[in-house]
Amino acid sequence: MVSPDGANIQFIADASEANTAQILVNYAQGIVSDYAAEINLKGSVHAIPVTIEARMFYNPGLKGVFMSVPGIMAMILILVSAMMTSISITREKEYGSMEVLLISPLRPWQIILGKVAPYIILSFINAVSILAVGILVFKVPMEGSWLLLSLVNLIYIMLSLSLGIFISSISKTQMVAMFISLFALLLPTILLSGFIYPIENMPVPLQWLCSVLPPRYYVQSVKSVMFKADNIMLIWKELLIMSGFLVAFLLLSIKNFKIRLS
Repeated sequence: MVSPDGANIQFIADASEANTAQILVNYAQGIVSDYAAEINLKGSVHAIPVTIEARMFYNPGLKGVFMSVPGIMAMILILVSAMMTSISITREKEYGSMEVLLISPLRPWQIILGKVAPYIILSFINAVSILAVGILVFKVPMEGSWLLLSLVNLIYIMLSLSLGIFISSISKTQMVAMFISLFALLLPTILLSGFIYPIENMPVPLQWLCSVLPPRYYVQSVKSVMFKADNIMLIWKELLIMSGFLVAFLLLSIKNFKIRLS
């Protein structure tokens, strides 16, 4: 923005959040327009109109699809990893085949690892497919490190699997496991992760609720890596929080599984 006296003033808006950025830009333009009108009302002959030049650093075109890719990845990985894992393990108990595993010499962590290993591979394939479609078809930028993005995906996939294992440990039937996964994981991931609605525009109680939902930190991490090319030092808080959730749910799942063995 160029003011009447020739000075340059800069406003910076993070356009990786397209809706929030547009609202902030509109507010800033309104303030500048009011300032320009105030100057013109003074009747100065040499008054120069204020010129506004908007240029977005991240997501210059304010394309909503840029936000959709991280959100869809969070939703699909929760759906595949958590719900399918919980249903798979619960089915073993419901059909009675879990007794075969209980009398085997396998340890609890070995049984759990064997059940979730296929879903780790399947989740990575889903993540790569979504990224490929987003980058090749919708021209979503990838500015950061692929290795760091893979680390973020790995932590989130393991976290989703641990949630699925925990749900299976407290569910007696496949139907119960499916409903818990849908209503406790899938819906909050869509509505409270920043995928559809900006967290900053939510009521304060909902913002507190968002702070205990792992998908929120995953979406933030993916956007930071893909759009801002942030390094691990700038997203270490999100990675640490997701790792904490991962360890907590794994410990709870193994504890419940040991109780069932006894």
